[in-house]
Amino acid sequence: MAEITRDVKVGLKEGLEPRKTAELVQLVCRFKTEKITIDHNDKSINPKSLMSAMYLAAPTGTVFHVKVEGPEAEAAFDAIERFLA
Repeated sequence: MAEITRDVKVGLKEGLEPRKTAELVQLVCRFKTEKITIDHNDKSINPKSLMSAMYLAAPTGTVFHVKVEGPEAEAAFDAIERFLA
């Protein structure tokens, strides 16, 4: 099983606000992964859960620690990285 762990910087013009957070949830749910976590402010968030992901609200420049595990880990990580850029 593939596993990718890296830091990703939020480059979105308006940061990660609620509408963009909902889009992120839809994006990550497309991939076959065992586990995705985004660490932010000492919390480990499951971005496949909208309620959990709402805690990710963050301004531009915030750095998230992202970990993806599963058969589509690389594709999922690349999509998350592109989305947040």
